[in-house]
Amino acid sequence: MSARNSLEIGDAAPHVTVQTCQGEPVQLADRWRDQPLLIQFARHLGCPFCRDRAQQLKLDYAEIAKHRGDVVFITMGPHERAQQLKESMQLPFDVLVDPHRSAYQAFRVPRGGFSEIAGPRVWLPGLSAVLRSGIGTPGDDLVQLQGTFVVDETGVIRLVHTPRHSADFPQLSEVLAALDSQTAAS
Repeated sequence: MSARNSLEIGDAAPHVTVQTCQGEPVQLADRWRDQPLLIQFARHLGCPFCRDRAQQLKLDYAEIAKHRGDVVFITMGPHERAQQLKESMQLPFDVLVDPHRSAYQAFRVPRGGFSEIAGPRVWLPGLSAVLRSGIGTPGDDLVQLQGTFVVDETGVIRLVHTPRHSADFPQLSEVLAALDSQTAAS
């Protein structure tokens, strides 16, 4: 993916508004003003990889917090299903909703084709994700891919992880390095 098609480390993060599970507006910039923020865009709420990612972020949340970071998990909705995901998985971070995908577009989170969404390289990881975290009801935009960003307190992007396929997420070590890079730059 070329630089024209994706954000890069060092770019200013887009200022966008998303919603709480109750439909209240949230400025993402307000969330990264106090501490660095890991922003995880989900494919859709039925995606087994995204459900698995939410579980992994739950397990990693204390370590992320030790590095002064916070997490938001953004989905396309609907609001009720986002709230159900947060409650059923007992997620310690906010699940936010972007029903019109304006934040997805502003952050240039890519869409995929068949090979990225359901090609052979995701079959085995997909089975593992379903066994670990289950599968929800497919919905929303099925070709939307996920994306992961870390934004520091000044609004500068410190991590961009653009997936090669629907099972591709950054390792915790990459996230922590991005959080620490902001601390070193301060």
